[in-house]
Amino acid sequence: MTSPTRTDKPQFHPYFSSFIPEYLQPQRSARIEELLLSNKPLLEFERKEFLQTAARGPHTLDEFDEKISATRQLLDFLVAERNQAASNISDAKSLLYPVRNVPDDVLRAIFRACTKSADQAFDGGYASLNPTIAVESIQPNQSPWTLSFVCQQWRTVAIHTAELCVVFH
Repeated sequence: MTSPTRTDKPQFHPYFSSFIPEYLQPQRSARIEELLLSNKPLLEFERKEFLQTAARGPHTLDEFDEKISATRQLLDFLVAERNQAASNISDAKSLLYPVRNVPDDVLRAIFRACTKSADQAFDGGYASLNPTIAVESIQPNQSPWTLSFVCQQWRTVAIHTAELCVVFH
């Protein structure tokens, strides 16, 4: 067997130093390869080393299994926390989105512009109480219905905008 090799701990993040063993498991040596391919007997010192390895084996494997299990548990926890952080960031961005702060009077002006006919849309005036629009009020995929589907605030503004109520009826 070969002499133990120290683990290069600096290659790992310091958070994990307690999980990293001090020494690497020895690689299969040329002597072990030779013995495995033949039926030669072990030398006495080799026999003692292999007996020690075999005796420590279950404990060594249990230690690795424990560390692997703890690492998986930590990984699952970190993935869940990362997902929650991403969700929190998304929520924050959604809640800070500028359109949420558009005052109702500005929304009304936008809604009126959406229900104007093409020739009225850019003349700077508001639609009259009897607008000339090319929208059938029974078409749910056209304005003003689509405006009222965005959110509760937009629905309330759309329903309480007199010019749109003419279209809704």
